Amino acid sequence: MSAPPVLSAAENLNSSNFSSEELVENLQLQNQALLEENRTLKATHMPQGKAKAVAPEQVTDDDDESILDTKDVKRLQRDGRSLVIFCYLWWDKLPVFGFDRTQCQEELDLLRAKLAEWYALPKEAQAAIDNFTVKKRQAESRLDLLHIVEALYQEVPEKYHDLIKSDYTHLTMVMKDAASSLRSTSVFNMKKSANIIFEGIVPITAFANGHDQSTDQLCLTLLGYDSIRQRYAQCPKLLFPPGQGRKQGPALFRSPTLVKVLSHVLLGPSSLTTGKKTRSTNAVLWEKTAITPGAIAYATVIARYLLSRDNTFTEIGESTKIPYAADCRFYIRTIEATLSLSSTKRTLEFFNKNLFLPKRNMRGLAIASLQEASDEEEEAIVRGLYETEVDRETEVASSEEDTAANTTFLAPQLTLRAPTITVGASLTSNYVDIGSDDDNDDNDNIFNDDDDNISDIDEDEDKDEIMANGTPPNTPMESITVTAETARLQELATRTKTVTFMLPGIDTQATEPVENEAAGSMAVQEALNGGRMVIHNGTQGSMGTCGGTWGRGGKWGSKCQGGKKKATESVQSAPRGRNLRSRAPPM
Repeated sequence: MSAPPVLSAAENLNSSNFSSEELVENLQLQNQALLEENRTLKATHMPQGKAKAVAPEQVTDDDDESILDTKDVKRLQRDGRSLVIFCYLWWDKLPVFGFDRTQCQEELDLLRAKLAEWYALPKEAQAAIDNFTVKKRQAESRLDLLHIVEALYQEVPEKYHDLIKSDYTHLTMVMKDAASSLRSTSVFNMKKSANIIFEGIVPITAFANGHDQSTDQLCLTLLGYDSIRQRYAQCPKLLFPPGQGRKQGPALFRSPTLVKVLSHVLLGPSSLTTGKKTRSTNAVLWEKTAITPGAIAYATVIARYLLSRDNTFTEIGESTKIPYAADCRFYIRTIEATLSLSSTKRTLEFFNKNLFLPKRNMRGLAIASLQEASDEEEEAIVRGLYETEVDRETEVASSEEDTAANTTFLAPQLTLRAPTITVGASLTSNYVDIGSDDDNDDNDNIFNDDDDNISDIDEDEDKDEIMANGTPPNTPMESITVTAETARLQELATRTKTVTFMLPGIDTQATEPVENEAAGSMAVQEALNGGRMVIHNGTQGSMGTCGGTWGRGGKWGSKCQGGKKKATESVQSAPRGRNLRSRAPPM
C-alpha cells in the first residue's frame, strides 16, 4: 500500500466532516512518507560513516566524517541563535527538519485559507462542525510548525537547503545546540540586568536574592495574577505602555520594558546604562535591521518570566504553570494576523525606532513613544482580539492539564467579530506625561474586577465646595482637574470621570488625559513636588499616609483603617491636603 501524498492532511481540511482521528491518522501517514523520503535523501547526501557528536569548534576541514567545515558550522550556529530571537524561542524543540520547502509553502497556503474561513464563520456555524475546536487547534498547531520551517529556510543560506530537507544529522545537531545555548545564556544574563530592565517600574529589591515574588503584590499585579482563580492573564498590564494597560487596544506590546529586553540581547547590556552598543552586537553579527513578530514575542515571554517566581526558564513555568511556549505562539500569531493594520505597523515602528535608530543620552536607552492615530474600524478589529470572551479562553490555567486544554492552540479571531464591537471614544495617548525619558511607571495598579455602582455625589456641588473663588477657604493651594476616558471592560462602553484634588507646592495648573483602567504613574507623584495627596486614577492610589483603591465605577475605598468606604462616603482628607471626591456619570 503506497503512502498518501504529502499534502493529503492539509487537503482534507477543505472538508468540514472529517474527524479528529482521521486528521491525526493522516498527519501520521504524512510524517511516515516524509521519513521515508528523508532516508532516501540521506543516502544520497550523507558521507559514509557516522557524524561525530563533537563540539562544533572541533570540526575541521580535515574531518572526513562530516561534510560541514568550520566556516559552515559557524554560519549555522549563527542562524540557529538568530531563530531563537526572531522566529520562535523554542524552535529547536520542534521537528522542523526534513520538510520540502515547496510542499511546505503549498500546505501553508492551504492552512491559512482554511483557518481564515473558519475564523469568519459565525459561532452557530462553528458549533455545527463536528469537533470544531479540535480541528482548529490541530490546524493551528500545524500552521505554527510550518511557519518555523519556512523561517528556517529563509534564514539559512540556500547551499544548506538540501541538508535541511534531508535532516542531515550534523547540521541539525549544530543548529539545535546553538539555539539551546543562546536561550539559556540570554536568560541568565537578562536576570542579572533585571533591575535595570524594570527600573522605575518595580523596586530593585524585587530582584534581590531571597525575595519571594509570589507574595510581591506589585509583581503579581503587573503579571495580571488573579488570586481567586489562581491564573495569570495572557496579556497583562506589563505589556502595555505605562497607564494604558487594558484588555482591548492597539497599544499592546508597546511597553518600554520589552524594548529594554530586546536592547539587552541585540545591542548588549551596556546599551541599557551608557547608551553605547557593545562592540560586536548580535544585531550586527546576525545582520538584523528590523524587528519581527517573533522578536516581540521573545521579549514578551522573557519579561513575564523575569517578574515571575519561576526559577527555571522552561516551556511551562515550574511554579506559576504559565504556558510560556503556548503564549509565545499566541503572540506571534496575533501580530501576524494584524500586520495589515496601521496599529500593528506602528508597533513595529515603535520597536525599530528605539532599537535600530535610538535616541540615546547619558542615562542609557531613551524610549521614544508614538502618537496613536484614531481609526474606528481598526480599533474595532483590535478589540475583537482581546474581548472578554477570548480572554477567558486564553487565560493561563493553574495546572498543566488546564493549560493543555485551554491555551495551547489558540489563534486570534478578528475578522467576524469586528463589526459587532463597540468602538471606544479615543485612541490618543492617555497617560500622564511629565516629560521624563522613561519614568512613567505603572507600578501602583491593583486590578479590581468588581463592577461597583458609580458615585452619586454631585460633581458641580463638589467643585463649588472645593474651588470657591479658585481656591479653598484659608488654603493657599492650586487646583488641578484631570479628566479621564475609559472603556468599561464588561460592556465595552464609555464613561468619564472628573477628579479634583488640592496639593501644596503646586506651581502650575494642568489638564491631562489619563485612563481610568490604569493607575497613575509614579511620574505623577514626582511631579507633585512633595505633595502628600496623589491621584492614582485607576485601581490603586495613595493619599497622605492612607492607601485606597479606585473602582471602575468611580468608587474610592479607603484602606487607612483597614476598611473600605464607598463613593458616597468618598470625601477624604490628607495631611496638608484638602478634599477629594469623584464621580462617574451613568451611561
